[in-house]
Amino acid sequence: MEVPETLHGLIAARLDGLAPVERRLVQDASVLGKTFTIEAARALSGLPEAELEPVLSGLVRKELLSIQTDPRSPERGQYGFVQELVRTVAYATLSKRDRAARHLAAAAWLETSWGAKPEEIVEVVAAHYLEAYRAVPGAPDAAEVKAKALELLARAGQRAAALAASAEARRYFEQAAELADQPAVQAELHEQAGQMAWMTGNSQRARAHFERAIELFETAGLTHPAARVSARLGEVDWAAGRLELALERMEAAFQVLAAEQPDEDLATLAAELGRMYFFKGEFDLAAERIDTSLDLAESRWLPEVLSQALNTKGGIAQFKGRSEEALALLRHALEIAVQNDLPSAALRAYGNFSDLLCRRDRYEEALEQGQRGLALARRSATACLSGG
Repeated sequence: MEVPETLHGLIAARLDGLAPVERRLVQDASVLGKTFTIEAARALSGLPEAELEPVLSGLVRKELLSIQTDPRSPERGQYGFVQELVRTVAYATLSKRDRAARHLAAAAWLETSWGAKPEEIVEVVAAHYLEAYRAVPGAPDAAEVKAKALELLARAGQRAAALAASAEARRYFEQAAELADQPAVQAELHEQAGQMAWMTGNSQRARAHFERAIELFETAGLTHPAARVSARLGEVDWAAGRLELALERMEAAFQVLAAEQPDEDLATLAAELGRMYFFKGEFDLAAERIDTSLDLAESRWLPEVLSQALNTKGGIAQFKGRSEEALALLRHALEIAVQNDLPSAALRAYGNFSDLLCRRDRYEEALEQGQRGLALARRSATACLSGG
């Protein structure tokens, strides 16, 4: 945040007027963030609690800090800056080496004090390591700090993705990719960032990440993951209305993956190709790809792939006039998705199952399935918006 020079000067002058112990404590607190606990302040300042509390109380009286007293607040008892600008200026008065040292101290305190659930604060710890590295990238321990920041940012991305906070996950993966030196590692992070961008509907950003991942994988001679990402890029082409280009790209990827040991990547791609050929009206080729997918999904128990493939197979049966077979396939696709907590697959199955029931004049059943699908969609949307 850019602070006007005159305002910066006024705040800096006010901080200069503090007692040395107060000024140091404000600088320590600026590293911790907008709010902080007394335990965190004690860890960074090194002051015993008997000396720390009077200093904090004095800063509250001088209206530089405040303390949360609302009994309903989860931050009750925490201190915070009355104005964000004060924190910004206090942070700016630290030398880069002091910033790095304090960020590392904050990270160390968090890692040792949080207890049995470190993943709950992994993004906060990652941010401290990242800022420590950015402050002094030429420090003797810079390589270790950088590696730690990369590791924690990747974990933060995975945690955010698991909580359906796709936008936050994308940012973490992007930050981690900037720190990666090895092409293969960087490629994996770009692939993950692309997936998160795709899930938030940002096709342009997803395409850029996927293209970069393919380039890096190919540079490293890793044809299998390059083909996997190429298939994902095909999905972006398809969504943009370029079905022929998508099929061309994904078929090329299919040939690469099929020439190697069959795995989940091949099963997933075969299911998606079957779906695309179905929409194109090439039902025989769609069925061929779906059978490949089902063989792999059953032998390796891949419920997401299995549900999606059965869903497409049900659509093929419906368009060939075998409605009872289609109903059985769609019902089972839905059961697998629901039993294995697969919202994307379940939503697709609810929609197709409800539609086919309606076509068979089974309106009450169709309405019931549609309502269940709508309820799931609402729960999924709420979880996505809340990040959990």
